Formats: sequence, structure tokens, C-alpha cells
Amino acid sequence: MKERVIVLVGLALLTVLMISSFLDMPWNQAAQTISNESVAESLFQDFAFSIIVMALLLAVAMVGGVYLARREEGP
Repeated sequence: MKERVIVLVGLALLTVLMISSFLDMPWNQAAQTISNESVAESLFQDFAFSIIVMALLLAVAMVGGVYLARREEGP
């Protein structure tokens, strides 16, 4: 039961983070030429907090996956 609560809280935080990232995005701009430099600048300046949180979530997921894969089953 405790694990389900932790998973639900994590899922709720991820959902809030994703929604806040989408709401800050300028959706109504006209189509324009986009370069790699402008994408990188936008990611690391405008969305730096979101990128850092996503990187931490991916790291935690990787560590959790390794832990689950290496966990020994008891008798």
C-alpha cells in the first residue's frame, strides 16, 4: 500500500510538471525556421527547471530499474 501511495504522489508531481511546462509554451507563433542552437537555448534557458527535474526522474527510474532487476527473490 505504501508503494502505491509513493507511485501516485510521483505521478501527480510529474503530471503537474508536464502541465506547467506545456502552459508556458508559446503555441500561437507563426511557423519559422528553427535551428539547433535556438532549440538548445530555449531548453536550457526557458525550461531549465523542467529539464533538471526530468533528468532527476530519469536517474531515479534507472536506479530503481537496476534495483528491481538485481533484487533476489526470497524462499
